[in-house]
Amino acid sequence: MKYKIAILVNKALLILGLLLVAEAAQANCVDNVVLVHGNTGSPSDWDNTYDLLLANGYSSSQIYRPAWGSSYASNNNHSGSEETPVNNDITAALNSSCTGKIDVIGHSMGVTLAAQQIIKLNKSSQVDTFVGVAGAYRGLWTCGMYPWNIWTPTCGTNGLSVSSPFLDWLGNKVIANRIYSIKS
Repeated sequence: MKYKIAILVNKALLILGLLLVAEAAQANCVDNVVLVHGNTGSPSDWDNTYDLLLANGYSSSQIYRPAWGSSYASNNNHSGSEETPVNNDITAALNSSCTGKIDVIGHSMGVTLAAQQIIKLNKSSQVDTFVGVAGAYRGLWTCGMYPWNIWTPTCGTNGLSVSSPFLDWLGNKVIANRIYSIKS
């Protein structure tokens, strides 16, 4: 009888131990983060945010910072080579996410570029939180109003002129479970 009780106690302790290990592993499981810089920016624009995430328990493999665009602001838009690095990092972040979801933070044109890629990838249900910092969802008056806009790629059809076909397409599409906008 003592032997059977000891076996049951040992099994209970083993199960409890496994549950505690699983809970501890789950506690370290957080959404991967994608940080998308603005026009003419670079991944290093996010260094302070990156360092803060590391200080709060994230590993470098959970943080993605795509390098996209030309250093000439007027050459960048939402079509072509600008899309690929953002698309690749969103895909990689999702593929390696222990939660199955990601968080995205974008600045300026990085907001609209990240939103576009989430929609194109059909991954809005897998984006838990999207934070846009000074995003131009409604366009930039410095670009003019489409079709009487400034004729550069950044302000054109696939750019940030007010009422451009791109921004009209982006409109009210769902990009995440929770969306926050920080104006500047």
